[in-house]
Amino acid sequence: MYYMDKKFLAVITVGFLILLIGCIGEEKLTAEQVRDRSQEAMEKVETYAFDMDISMLMKGGEISMMGAKEITMSMSGKGKVDEKNKKMHAETTMSMSGMTMEMEQYIIGDTQYMKIPMLGWVKNRTSEDIWSEGSYANLVKDMGVELLDDEKVDGKDCYVLEIKPKDISKIFEVITQQMGSTSTLTAEDLESVKDVGFKEWIAKDTFLVRKMFVNLQMEKDNTAMDMSMTMRFYDYDEPMKIILPEEAEKAIDMESMAGGMIPTK
Repeated sequence: MYYMDKKFLAVITVGFLILLIGCIGEEKLTAEQVRDRSQEAMEKVETYAFDMDISMLMKGGEISMMGAKEITMSMSGKGKVDEKNKKMHAETTMSMSGMTMEMEQYIIGDTQYMKIPMLGWVKNRTSEDIWSEGSYANLVKDMGVELLDDEKVDGKDCYVLEIKPKDISKIFEVITQQMGSTSTLTAEDLESVKDVGFKEWIAKDTFLVRKMFVNLQMEKDNTAMDMSMTMRFYDYDEPMKIILPEEAEKAIDMESMAGGMIPTK
Protein backbone atom coordinates (compact mmCIF):
# COMPACT_ATOMS: atom_id res chain seq x y z
CA MET A 1 0.00 0.00 0.00
CA TYR A 2 2.84 2.36 0.90
CA TYR A 3 4.48 1.63 -2.46
CA MET A 4 1.26 2.38 -4.31
CA ASP A 5 0.85 5.66 -2.44
CA LYS A 6 4.37 6.69 -3.43
CA LYS A 7 3.73 5.73 -7.05
CA PHE A 8 0.46 7.65 -7.10
CA LEU A 9 2.15 10.68 -5.53
CA ALA A 10 4.91 10.55 -8.14
CA VAL A 11 2.38 10.52 -10.99
CA ILE A 12 0.51 13.47 -9.48
CA THR A 13 3.78 15.39 -9.01
CA VAL A 14 4.89 14.82 -12.60
CA GLY A 15 1.46 15.86 -13.89
CA PHE A 16 1.58 19.01 -11.80
CA LEU A 17 5.06 19.89 -13.08
CA ILE A 18 3.96 19.42 -16.71
CA LEU A 19 0.97 21.67 -16.08
CA LEU A 20 3.17 24.24 -14.35
CA ILE A 21 5.69 24.26 -17.20
CA GLY A 22 2.86 24.72 -19.68
CA CYS A 23 1.51 27.66 -17.73
CA ILE A 24 4.95 29.25 -17.45
CA GLY A 25 5.53 28.79 -21.19
CA GLU A 26 2.33 30.58 -22.18
CA GLU A 27 2.75 34.33 -22.30
CA LYS A 28 0.22 36.14 -20.16
CA LEU A 29 -1.16 39.11 -22.05
CA THR A 30 -3.39 41.92 -20.91
CA ALA A 31 -6.64 42.71 -22.72
CA GLU A 32 -5.02 45.76 -24.28
CA GLN A 33 -2.05 43.73 -25.53
CA VAL A 34 -4.36 41.17 -27.13
CA ARG A 35 -6.32 43.98 -28.78
CA ASP A 36 -3.18 45.68 -30.08
CA ARG A 37 -1.59 42.48 -31.41
CA SER A 38 -4.84 41.60 -33.12
CA GLN A 39 -4.93 45.05 -34.66
CA GLU A 40 -1.43 44.56 -36.07
CA ALA A 41 -2.35 41.14 -37.49
CA MET A 42 -5.62 42.34 -39.03
CA GLU A 43 -3.88 45.27 -40.73
CA LYS A 44 -1.86 42.77 -42.79
CA VAL A 45 -4.86 40.72 -43.95
CA GLU A 46 -5.51 40.80 -47.71
CA THR A 47 -8.31 38.24 -48.11
CA TYR A 48 -10.79 36.35 -45.92
CA ALA A 49 -14.15 34.57 -45.97
CA PHE A 50 -17.02 34.95 -43.53
CA ASP A 51 -20.34 33.47 -42.43
CA MET A 52 -22.97 35.52 -40.64
CA ASP A 53 -26.22 35.02 -38.77
CA ILE A 54 -28.48 37.88 -37.75
CA SER A 55 -31.67 37.79 -35.70
CA MET A 56 -33.96 40.73 -34.97
CA LEU A 57 -37.03 41.15 -32.78
CA MET A 58 -39.25 44.25 -32.99
CA LYS A 59 -42.29 45.03 -30.85
CA GLY A 60 -44.44 47.89 -29.60
CA GLY A 61 -45.01 51.23 -31.32
CA GLU A 62 -45.57 50.87 -35.06
CA ILE A 63 -45.58 47.08 -34.73
CA SER A 64 -48.58 47.20 -32.38
CA MET A 65 -50.34 49.62 -34.71
CA MET A 66 -50.00 47.00 -37.43
CA GLY A 67 -51.96 44.60 -35.24
CA ALA A 68 -49.00 42.39 -34.37
CA LYS A 69 -47.40 41.68 -31.00
CA GLU A 70 -43.96 41.38 -32.50
CA ILE A 71 -42.09 40.82 -35.73
CA THR A 72 -39.05 38.59 -36.04
CA MET A 73 -36.49 38.63 -38.80
CA SER A 74 -33.52 36.39 -39.42
CA MET A 75 -30.76 36.57 -41.98
CA SER A 76 -27.92 34.21 -42.76
CA GLY A 77 -25.23 34.47 -45.35
CA LYS A 78 -21.67 33.91 -46.43
CA GLY A 79 -19.14 35.90 -48.36
CA LYS A 80 -15.55 36.49 -49.29
CA VAL A 81 -13.44 39.61 -49.37
CA ASP A 82 -10.35 40.53 -51.37
CA GLU A 83 -9.11 43.76 -49.85
CA LYS A 84 -5.97 43.86 -51.97
CA ASN A 85 -7.97 43.97 -55.21
CA LYS A 86 -10.96 45.77 -53.64
CA LYS A 87 -13.55 43.07 -54.31
CA MET A 88 -16.27 41.44 -52.24
CA HIS A 89 -19.03 38.89 -52.89
CA ALA A 90 -21.81 37.88 -50.48
CA GLU A 91 -24.99 35.81 -50.63
CA THR A 92 -27.70 36.20 -47.98
CA THR A 93 -31.10 34.71 -47.18
CA MET A 94 -33.59 36.76 -45.17
CA SER A 95 -36.76 35.41 -43.53
CA MET A 96 -39.53 37.58 -42.08
CA SER A 97 -43.23 37.01 -41.41
CA GLY A 98 -43.17 33.67 -43.20
CA MET A 99 -41.52 35.07 -46.31
CA THR A 100 -38.02 34.28 -47.53
CA MET A 101 -35.90 36.46 -49.78
CA GLU A 102 -32.51 35.69 -51.26
CA MET A 103 -30.07 38.44 -52.18
CA GLU A 104 -26.62 38.62 -53.70
CA GLN A 105 -24.14 41.45 -53.79
CA TYR A 106 -20.74 42.34 -55.15
CA ILE A 107 -18.50 45.27 -54.40
CA ILE A 108 -15.95 46.00 -57.10
CA GLY A 109 -13.82 49.03 -56.38
CA ASP A 110 -16.16 51.85 -55.40
CA THR A 111 -19.34 50.30 -56.87
CA GLN A 112 -21.81 48.02 -55.10
CA TYR A 113 -23.97 45.63 -57.16
CA MET A 114 -27.05 44.01 -55.60
CA LYS A 115 -29.43 41.41 -57.01
CA ILE A 116 -32.89 42.16 -55.63
CA PRO A 117 -35.98 39.95 -56.16
CA MET A 118 -38.52 41.36 -58.64
CA LEU A 119 -36.05 44.01 -59.77
CA GLY A 120 -32.82 42.28 -60.74
CA TRP A 121 -29.38 43.86 -60.49
CA VAL A 122 -28.97 47.42 -59.22
CA LYS A 123 -25.83 49.37 -58.46
CA ASN A 124 -24.67 52.38 -56.47
CA ARG A 125 -21.51 54.04 -55.23
CA THR A 126 -19.98 52.83 -51.95
CA SER A 127 -18.44 54.79 -49.13
CA GLU A 128 -14.97 56.11 -49.92
CA ASP A 129 -13.65 54.59 -46.67
CA ILE A 130 -14.74 51.00 -47.27
CA TRP A 131 -11.35 49.95 -48.59
CA SER A 132 -9.26 52.16 -46.31
CA GLU A 133 -6.11 50.32 -45.28
CA GLY A 134 -6.48 48.81 -41.82
CA SER A 135 -9.95 50.32 -41.47
CA TYR A 136 -11.34 47.51 -39.31
CA ALA A 137 -8.27 47.32 -37.10
CA ASN A 138 -8.18 51.07 -36.59
CA LEU A 139 -11.84 51.13 -35.56
CA VAL A 140 -11.16 48.75 -32.67
CA LYS A 141 -7.87 50.39 -31.67
CA ASP A 142 -9.14 52.91 -29.13
CA MET A 143 -12.01 50.89 -27.66
CA GLY A 144 -11.96 49.75 -24.04
CA VAL A 145 -11.50 45.99 -23.64
CA GLU A 146 -11.86 43.29 -20.99
CA LEU A 147 -10.33 39.82 -21.25
CA LEU A 148 -12.79 36.98 -20.56
CA ASP A 149 -12.18 33.22 -20.20
CA ASP A 150 -10.53 31.53 -23.19
CA GLU A 151 -12.72 29.56 -25.62
CA LYS A 152 -12.30 27.49 -28.78
CA VAL A 153 -13.59 28.48 -32.22
CA ASP A 154 -13.37 25.88 -34.99
CA GLY A 155 -10.93 23.93 -32.83
CA LYS A 156 -8.61 26.91 -32.31
CA ASP A 157 -7.76 28.32 -28.88
CA CYS A 158 -8.96 31.90 -28.69
CA TYR A 159 -8.77 34.89 -26.43
CA VAL A 160 -12.21 36.36 -25.80
CA LEU A 161 -12.41 40.15 -25.65
CA GLU A 162 -15.42 42.08 -24.46
CA ILE A 163 -15.19 45.40 -26.23
CA LYS A 164 -16.56 48.56 -24.68
CA PRO A 165 -16.81 51.34 -27.25
CA LYS A 166 -16.51 54.92 -26.14
CA ASP A 167 -18.40 55.92 -29.28
CA ILE A 168 -21.40 53.72 -30.21
CA SER A 169 -21.09 54.73 -33.86
CA LYS A 170 -17.82 52.76 -33.96
CA ILE A 171 -19.80 49.54 -33.47
CA PHE A 172 -21.84 50.26 -36.59
CA GLU A 173 -18.67 51.09 -38.51
CA VAL A 174 -17.18 47.73 -37.52
CA ILE A 175 -20.31 45.89 -38.69
CA THR A 176 -20.59 47.71 -42.00
CA GLN A 177 -16.87 47.38 -42.75
CA GLN A 178 -17.00 43.61 -42.25
CA MET A 179 -20.21 43.13 -44.26
CA GLY A 180 -19.30 45.52 -47.05
CA SER A 181 -22.39 47.60 -46.33
CA THR A 182 -22.67 51.20 -47.46
CA SER A 183 -25.34 52.14 -44.92
CA THR A 184 -24.90 55.13 -42.65
CA LEU A 185 -26.62 56.11 -39.42
CA THR A 186 -28.07 59.44 -38.42
CA ALA A 187 -27.61 61.08 -35.01
CA GLU A 188 -31.22 60.15 -34.27
CA ASP A 189 -30.45 56.49 -34.97
CA LEU A 190 -27.50 56.57 -32.56
CA GLU A 191 -29.59 58.19 -29.84
CA SER A 192 -32.07 55.32 -30.08
CA VAL A 193 -29.42 52.80 -28.96
CA LYS A 194 -30.13 51.76 -25.36
CA ASP A 195 -27.55 49.03 -24.88
CA VAL A 196 -24.77 47.39 -26.87
CA GLY A 197 -22.70 44.26 -26.41
CA PHE A 198 -19.62 43.42 -28.49
CA LYS A 199 -17.26 40.45 -28.23
CA GLU A 200 -14.39 39.13 -30.32
CA TRP A 201 -12.75 35.72 -30.36
CA ILE A 202 -9.08 36.14 -31.33
CA ALA A 203 -6.89 33.16 -32.29
CA LYS A 204 -3.96 32.73 -29.91
CA ASP A 205 -1.58 31.54 -32.62
CA THR A 206 -2.24 34.24 -35.23
CA PHE A 207 -4.14 36.99 -33.36
CA LEU A 208 -6.64 37.07 -36.21
CA VAL A 209 -10.32 37.54 -35.39
CA ARG A 210 -12.12 34.20 -35.70
CA LYS A 211 -15.55 35.24 -34.47
CA MET A 212 -17.48 38.37 -33.58
CA PHE A 213 -20.75 38.85 -31.70
CA VAL A 214 -22.75 42.08 -31.51
CA ASN A 215 -26.01 42.71 -29.67
CA LEU A 216 -27.92 45.97 -30.04
CA GLN A 217 -30.99 47.08 -28.14
CA MET A 218 -32.71 50.13 -29.61
CA GLU A 219 -35.92 52.05 -29.09
CA LYS A 220 -37.35 54.59 -31.52
CA ASP A 221 -40.88 56.01 -31.67
CA ASN A 222 -41.91 53.52 -28.93
CA THR A 223 -40.76 50.63 -31.12
CA ALA A 224 -38.23 48.38 -29.37
CA MET A 225 -35.69 46.40 -31.36
CA ASP A 226 -33.27 43.72 -30.22
CA MET A 227 -30.70 42.63 -32.80
CA SER A 228 -27.95 40.04 -32.48
CA MET A 229 -25.30 39.27 -35.06
CA THR A 230 -22.66 36.55 -35.10
CA MET A 231 -19.92 36.49 -37.72
CA ARG A 232 -17.28 33.81 -38.20
CA PHE A 233 -14.09 34.51 -40.15
CA TYR A 234 -11.80 32.01 -41.87
CA ASP A 235 -9.59 31.34 -44.93
CA TYR A 236 -7.42 34.36 -44.17
CA ASP A 237 -5.08 35.23 -47.05
CA GLU A 238 -6.34 32.35 -49.19
CA PRO A 239 -6.91 33.01 -52.93
CA MET A 240 -10.38 34.49 -53.50
CA LYS A 241 -11.92 34.26 -56.97
CA ILE A 242 -14.45 37.08 -57.22
CA ILE A 243 -15.77 37.81 -60.72
CA LEU A 244 -18.71 40.11 -61.42
CA PRO A 245 -21.40 38.28 -63.48
CA GLU A 246 -22.09 39.61 -66.95
CA GLU A 247 -25.73 40.41 -66.08
CA ALA A 248 -24.58 42.52 -63.12
CA GLU A 249 -22.55 44.72 -65.45
CA LYS A 250 -25.89 45.89 -66.90
CA ALA A 251 -27.26 46.78 -63.46
CA ILE A 252 -29.78 49.61 -62.99
CA ASP A 253 -28.16 52.69 -61.47
CA MET A 254 -29.89 53.53 -58.19
CA GLU A 255 -29.40 57.23 -58.87
CA SER A 256 -31.72 56.92 -61.85
CA MET A 257 -34.19 55.02 -59.65
CA ALA A 258 -34.16 57.87 -57.15
CA GLY A 259 -35.01 60.21 -59.98
CA GLY A 260 -38.08 58.15 -60.81
CA MET A 261 -36.67 56.67 -63.99
CA ILE A 262 -36.56 52.89 -63.56
CA PRO A 263 -35.68 51.20 -66.85
CA THR A 264 -37.93 48.33 -67.82
CA LYS A 265 -36.28 44.92 -67.87
